[in-house]
Amino acid sequence: MRQTKLLLLLLLTLVMSATGAFAQTVGTSFTISDITYRITVKDLTTPANNTVEITSIKGNGSVTVPAFVTNSQDLFNYKVTATAAGGMIAQSGVTEVVLSEGLTTIGNGGFANCPTLQKITIPTSCATIGTGCFATYELKC
Repeated sequence: MRQTKLLLLLLLTLVMSATGAFAQTVGTSFTISDITYRITVKDLTTPANNTVEITSIKGNGSVTVPAFVTNSQDLFNYKVTATAAGGMIAQSGVTEVVLSEGLTTIGNGGFANCPTLQKITIPTSCATIGTGCFATYELKC
């Protein structure tokens, strides 16, 4: 009986540690098709409330950011609602960024110092554009 309890405890410990290895929490980043996202809201009770922000866009030419993404590590869907603050979201090679409906915020300095960015399409859902978002570049909006 004692060995059975010990075995069950060991098995439970293994299952819990394996589950924790795949858990994605707020602040965790993941990349899909050259776009890196950071989890900003993770609601296990109401997954429809899950959101991410864009931290980096790589690639060449025009890049369209989707309204929703699925994280392959936790299999949750996330609404893309913001771009991170700090600048240089669009990396060298990206000439155009199309942001999808549902995005509400462009963070401070979000697209500042993006070396090859020439055009950005901002959706009507975007209510907040932070300071210095487009510093140092002339964009065609």
